[in-house]
Formats: sequence, structure tokens, C-alpha cells
Amino acid sequence: MNLESIYERFFDSPKKLVVGETVASQLPGRQNGGAADAYRHILLSAELARRFGTRIALSRLNRHESIEANGADNGLDMWNNAIGIRIGDYVRKKDGDWKDIVRLSRAVMAHAFDGPGFEQVGNWKVRKADDGIRKSYEIYAGPVRNQAKGFEKFANTYNRKQRFRAQDKAIVLENGELELFAPAMTSPRHWTVHPKVEIDGQKIELKVEEAQFPTREWFTGKGFVYEDGNHAPSLSFDPEQFPGPGVGKGLDGNAAAANIAPQGQGRPRLGLTPDMQRLLSGDLTVLDPKNKRFSPNMLRFMMGGEVPRVKGATRLHDIARPQSDRFEP
Repeated sequence: MNLESIYERFFDSPKKLVVGETVASQLPGRQNGGAADAYRHILLSAELARRFGTRIALSRLNRHESIEANGADNGLDMWNNAIGIRIGDYVRKKDGDWKDIVRLSRAVMAHAFDGPGFEQVGNWKVRKADDGIRKSYEIYAGPVRNQAKGFEKFANTYNRKQRFRAQDKAIVLENGELELFAPAMTSPRHWTVHPKVEIDGQKIELKVEEAQFPTREWFTGKGFVYEDGNHAPSLSFDPEQFPGPGVGKGLDGNAAAANIAPQGQGRPRLGLTPDMQRLLSGDLTVLDPKNKRFSPNMLRFMMGGEVPRVKGATRLHDIARPQSDRFEP
């Protein structure tokens, strides 16, 4: 058995947990820098750091990125990995568990946005690949023995071409003990592989705007689907555990500080588009066919009488699809 096979067996268990939780989340964009892609990277790096420590986790994650350097979004992925490493290191020091990893990872995802709608990602600050690679390097170069390598030599191991987007926003959790930067993504037009629904016996892939949006309700587990064969435990959280505009609870059980700096507006209770909110309030003018605001899939949802069963875990293989070439964030 070669070294790579040993590595794969060693990390197989956390990978199954992470993929299961990511698929159950029903977030769109499992590939090409989407919301689900970011959530998966944060979860995986956090759980690896919790189990094996920062040094081993980062070594394994960086090795994976270097192998995928010809096509992967190394800068984007390493940015999100660095967020997860911080979460995992914090939970490890607090003697926390997988549930704490999920709670904090969901929180940072929900606080990545300043209101409803994934389209806002297109307005986030454009980042160079080096910005994400440097986040990993700052952790890697912590020990004095690693500083001699230098950033340029470190960065040349990875793909330094592809850009991405992330806000200049600090996300402060756990009574001020855990400070994170906002997750990174690409513009939604690049996202691929979304959750599917079953309607009249047919599986239909949702559009980005039809999938789950990370809100306070999403944080609690609302809308998650843990199907048979999913290796992740079904987790739900009390709304009071959400470290948002109010206060939440940290690992020590104490109230956590209000978290975001800055926050553009109050967080909505539901991740619905303005048109959907108008429709649900009784304003039928938004159904004007000239506007074409609602897709056939969304109209089926509203006219069917019952919510179709969401299919998620049957798409586990989508996680492993190769990413398409892309140079614009």
C-alpha cells in the first residue's frame, strides 16, 4: 500500500461526514466555487483540524490542492480551507465535536451574505489566487522552520491564475474568541451541480435561485434532507444558538457576542427573493408572463399542492466531477 492510499483511508471517515452534510444542506453550486463548494471545504478542513491538529490537516489539504493544481481553484479553496482550519483548531482546543464543527460552519456561511439572494456574490471584491494561497501560507509559515521557504516558492506549487470573490468582512463568533474572514465563492453564473427535486417521477435540477439560501432558519437545519445512505448525522440547532444580530451560545455554554462587522442590513427570516415575497403576500402581478420572473420548476412547486421530495444524497458522485476551466471570478 502506497502513501497516498494510506492517506485516503486515514481521511475517509471525515470525508463521508462532510459530503453527507454538504448534500443534505441543499445549497447550490457543488462545483466551480458555489455556496455548497465553499461549505464543503470549510467543513472538511475544520473536521480534519479538529481530529488531527492544524499541522497534519493543513499538510493534507495543501497536498490535495497541489495535486489538483492544473484545474482546481487552488486560491479559492485554500481561502475557505483557512477558515475551516481556524474553526477546527478552536473546537479542538475546546474539546468539541462534529456538532460544534457543523454549528460554526453553518454560522459562517449564513453570515457571508448581507441579505437575500445569491446574486450579491457578483458584487463582492475580486481576489487574486495568491490572496487565497497566502491565507494558507500564513498558517503554514507559523513555525520558524517553515518561514525559510518563502511565499513565492510556496505559491508556485499551486494554480495562481484563477480569481474569486470574497467580502472584506470580519465574522466574530464565540464571545469574541473566534474571528474569521468571510467565505469565498465565484459569481453564481459559474456554479454547477445543484440539488435536484423529483416531480411526477422525473428528477429536475434546481436553478441557483430555487435552491436553499443560508439564513438563520437554514442554520437551524430547516430544509436539510438527510436521505438513506447519507453518512452524516441529522443535525438541527435551536435558533438561539445562531450567533447573529442577537446573542448565541458558545462551546462553554455562555452567551456569545453579537457577531458581524459590518452588516449591511437586518437579516431576513426567509431566504426568498423579493418577487417570491410579494407573491406569497397575495400580489399576483408578479406572475405577469412578460416579466418571466418565475421558472417552470418554481411554478410547479407553488401549484403542486405538496412539496416534492428533494433528492440530494443520490448525487454524491457529483462532488467528484472535475471542475471546468475558468479565469473570471
